[in-house]
Amino acid sequence: MPPPRPSTLGAPPPTSRSKLRVEGELGWLRRVLVCSPGEELRRVPPGERDRYLVEDLLWLERAQEQHAAFVRALTLLMRAAPRVKGAPEPRVVDLRAELRLALQDPAASDAAGALLEEVCHLEPHLRGAAIDEVLAALRADLAAGKGDLGDDLIAGVLEPRLAPGSEMFRVCPSPNIVFARDYQFVLGGGAFVSSMAKAVRWKEPAIARFLFDHALGLGAVSFDVRRAALGTRARRLLETAPGELLVEGGDVMALDRSTVLVGLSERTTLRGATALALGLRWLRQQYPDDFPFTELCAVQMPPRRAMMHLDTVFTLVDRGLALAYPPLTFPNAREEMAVLSCDLACDPEAPLDFRPAGPFSEAMARRLSLPGRPLTLVAGGGRHRTFQHREQWCDACNAFAVGPGVAISYDRNDRTLAALAALDGGADTLVVTPGQRRTPAAHLRPFQVIHASDLTLPRARAMVGSGERVMVTIDGGELGRARGGPHCMTMALHREADATA
Repeated sequence: MPPPRPSTLGAPPPTSRSKLRVEGELGWLRRVLVCSPGEELRRVPPGERDRYLVEDLLWLERAQEQHAAFVRALTLLMRAAPRVKGAPEPRVVDLRAELRLALQDPAASDAAGALLEEVCHLEPHLRGAAIDEVLAALRADLAAGKGDLGDDLIAGVLEPRLAPGSEMFRVCPSPNIVFARDYQFVLGGGAFVSSMAKAVRWKEPAIARFLFDHALGLGAVSFDVRRAALGTRARRLLETAPGELLVEGGDVMALDRSTVLVGLSERTTLRGATALALGLRWLRQQYPDDFPFTELCAVQMPPRRAMMHLDTVFTLVDRGLALAYPPLTFPNAREEMAVLSCDLACDPEAPLDFRPAGPFSEAMARRLSLPGRPLTLVAGGGRHRTFQHREQWCDACNAFAVGPGVAISYDRNDRTLAALAALDGGADTLVVTPGQRRTPAAHLRPFQVIHASDLTLPRARAMVGSGERVMVTIDGGELGRARGGPHCMTMALHREADATA
């Protein structure tokens, strides 16, 4: 586990709800964080793929082309969204580009120096004098205004005096930083810095916190659950929770203004969920308008690489409609996940009691069903188990909603896309509405599936304006090999409130 980071949970409340606001998965997207891929993908040594958490070696140029197409599709859909008076202008924020600018900003020089020091101390292989040597070199680059210093922090710095058996890098590459969902997550009016399970990803939250606090003009909005400003009793509760304190953004979703969902997975522990719950209690008491959540639900997932985060098995694509992996989410499935619930609307020092909330399908149906539109699950991969397994691995259940009924997915998951295009009666479509004999007609309205290369702003506006359900597909042939989909590659910074939720 990395050393503790400085505490910011006791900082002033967010400067403006128009800057950070996420109280659900479906409100129209106004601002979103991504990270374009770079040289870090080319620097992963083939023999160390497991260490760097990549299944294969990616073709950088093709991955960059696909990511650029993804950002273009996001931008067009955000510009086509209904306008709300006073809402921020649509913007896709690229972590890589913002980091370059911030490190050259004299006003952020002290914070930049602190970031460099933190990065050096987070490198697992650096010790003693090696830390001092690498830090001095990085500070010299900072003082000289080196334009690609930000790229060095992400892509890695090669060791100039490579000796047999020594490390190849002074600063290791971060090939997973393209998955902007993981190393921080926005809930209500704040950005929560993740505590990452794997050493190769420890520096990503440090970069994200520097960006949120010093580069994006947001003020003090980042909160570290590992250093929460808790009272004595709450701190004791956290200390007795089992396991390491780990929580990653791919396991965290705000379902609505009431409920936060956390997956207990390969990367997030019960202790991590406990820290988040206690922190949200404290924040709710201090700033109720910015943190309105009253319940945290923890989902007990199998700790397997195939479904490393909650958003690899379940994502919402419309009001009351979700893409889901049947073996873990469908009613009476052999491995259907259990859900635990704890109260956030109480004294922050009160005992934290995780109580059984039922199997996943039942618990989610109670929380996500709307009048006339009960929660309905669409099987990723369709009706056949073989394709369910295959397409879950290829991120079929990892769609990202730009607004209700308007989402982005990989084009390689053809069975899932065919199911969405034929919700009103496709032979290979598997749709289940937990607790209901019939699925309402509103949920059986099919999606129009369109490739991102065919999307234009007039067409996007026409589809969104007509109320059509739209699934825009992007080429995931290279990006998908990194084990993450559109939901993994995005961190919503601001969504409009969904008035029907």
